[in-house]
Amino acid sequence: MKRRRFLAFSVPALLTTVAGCSSRESGGEALTIAVLELENLSDEEVVFDVAVVDTAGETVFETAQPVAGNAAVALDHPVAEPGDYTITLTTGGQNARQDISLFAADGDSCVRITGRRTQARQLQVSGIGYNDCPS
Repeated sequence: MKRRRFLAFSVPALLTTVAGCSSRESGGEALTIAVLELENLSDEEVVFDVAVVDTAGETVFETAQPVAGNAAVALDHPVAEPGDYTITLTTGGQNARQDISLFAADGDSCVRITGRRTQARQLQVSGIGYNDCPS
């Protein structure tokens, strides 16, 4: 009986304690996009349409970047100021949209984002956070 009371108390208390810990939105710092890499693993040239949007809905960076087959293009610091951004990529009739904060942990100050068109012509967005931003 004591064990059931302990579990009945400790599980909700634990959930309350860790609620929100996986999200940077609850007071996380703004992030800089150190590098935006566009990678084309297919054989044909594609054009990546890229938009970086802030929390107010304003587009702060936009480009249409051609990338040859089996090649990549790196765009260093596409946005000058740190912020809470969403990146949207479009190519080959496919769209991918992702909040950059997904790729950062607590203490990270910047991210490297990779937009990738695979050999199967699928569009992917991945990223990694850094606490010491590459120059």
